[in-house]
Amino acid sequence: MHIDNPCVPFSTPIYGFKHDSKVEIHGDSFGGPCGEFCVEFFAGPEIALHINFNFGHDHHIRINSMLGGIWQCEERHHNPVCHGEHFHLKIKNHHNHFDIKVNGHHICDFHHRIPPHYITNMGIRGDVHVHKLHLEDFHHHHSGGYVAGYNQPYYPAPVGYVAPVAPIPPVVLGR
Repeated sequence: MHIDNPCVPFSTPIYGFKHDSKVEIHGDSFGGPCGEFCVEFFAGPEIALHINFNFGHDHHIRINSMLGGIWQCEERHHNPVCHGEHFHLKIKNHHNHFDIKVNGHHICDFHHRIPPHYITNMGIRGDVHVHKLHLEDFHHHHSGGYVAGYNQPYYPAPVGYVAPVAPIPPVVLGR
């Protein structure tokens, strides 16, 4: 599946992130107000994979996940992308990790913290122009995507996910 020139911020449902599924993004970064751009894969309310290309003083790629609203242990790697340069990001799912490459160079293997078959949505935001998004070897994909703000729209939690529930406070009637 190809999506050409999506408007950023961008979000699209994806289902069936299986072994050997691949996402490729061709784009250009630019010097905008964010000073960064990121690609995220959501599993219901969780973020299974967050890849942040930072152009600030540390110029790193930050890779992480969010579980239960809490960021996990962040990995940092050198960011080979510069403002105004074309880049090719390739994310390939393997049995226990995502293989992440930029411009053909291996950046890292990010080990799964959430099983990838729970992923239901991907998003792109920040200072980036995406020329082409290529999704390969997924069970199902709703074509086209849609523009989304930073707040991710609600998606049903994956089967087997139990969301925490706050206790209901007692009601006191008359005295």
